[in-house]
Amino acid sequence: MKAKEYVAKYGDRISCKEFIGQKCSAEEMKNSQLNAISYLMVELNRECVDLQNKRGCKSSSAMLACYKEIEQKWRAIARQIKYPPEFSGEQVLQEDGLYKFWVSKMPEFAILWTDLDKFEKYHRRNFYRYGS
Repeated sequence: MKAKEYVAKYGDRISCKEFIGQKCSAEEMKNSQLNAISYLMVELNRECVDLQNKRGCKSSSAMLACYKEIEQKWRAIARQIKYPPEFSGEQVLQEDGLYKFWVSKMPEFAILWTDLDKFEKYHRRNFYRYGS
């Protein structure tokens, strides 16, 4: 799916626009918002895995390309979803939120993301040196 399709699907729930004019507690709004964000993240992660399988990714650089593509989509979504002016009008999602999530679940991902060239050269050298 494209970023604007995700915004159309989850945008109102994430930005709490669906609660304008309704009487509900802040807890209900927060729970609805967190559910929508978690569903969005699950869908983007599934899309990333599907993309990797479709492309037949075997190397870390190929997988990282898929991750970067999905992360760019997250950034586009994050820039489009804002709180309505009735609340604050500010951006709801952090632009690097998906990256931070991935790093929290896979700490070695940060090494891949920032130093892929050094990482691959190191493993390539050791692969040929030790044959494993």
